Amino acid sequence: MERLQEIAGCYPFFLKAASTYLDEKKNIKYEKLSDVADFVNSSYDDAGLTAFEVKDIWGDIKEYWKTWNQVIKLVDPDIIDWELGTITPKDERDWERILQLVPDAVIFKSKKLFLASEVHAIFNVQDSKDLKKKKKRRIEEGSSSLNLYKIEQKEVRASMLSLEKVDGLNNSLKLALFCTRLFQDKQRRDYFRSLRSGAMKLHYVEDEYKKYYEHPHPFP
Repeated sequence: MERLQEIAGCYPFFLKAASTYLDEKKNIKYEKLSDVADFVNSSYDDAGLTAFEVKDIWGDIKEYWKTWNQVIKLVDPDIIDWELGTITPKDERDWERILQLVPDAVIFKSKKLFLASEVHAIFNVQDSKDLKKKKKRRIEEGSSSLNLYKIEQKEVRASMLSLEKVDGLNNSLKLALFCTRLFQDKQRRDYFRSLRSGAMKLHYVEDEYKKYYEHPHPFP
């Protein structure tokens, strides 16, 4: 990798060529290793790459990036220089904290991630399968949430209809309106429905009404 970086323009050319032939795991496709080597060698005589070297160099770049990516999620963005590809904590204690969490980051005490922005752009893109899985999961979660909401609202409506059978609640508009709020809380709704007599239900709603308006608060 260092050899390519020493040849003017060769390293960015290598990145561009290699990134054209990646599989889903961001590795260069095996059958394309020789093509990448030939392509780079034809433009840079001093490169002298073999397919084996292409595989090794790309593996090193990928490992560098994995470590880089772990570090940038932990530290103050101000200590990251994307242009130079360096990580420069303010003091040794900061380095110690980083190394405790990401031991492999020790490599950036002496080396750089050349063309860090370009390398990050190559590896940080999620593949289409991951995106499809996440999209499917969001749809399923959304569907589950919608079904739960429908069940909740069905129970609220049933509780509201039951007010017709409770003397004192069936002719009080203010208490009926209050119940539309009270029954949104499942624990209170279930407790109301568990009460056996209309008198108990009326007393419970009146008590909740009094507490709510004496000390207004949102129901959990």
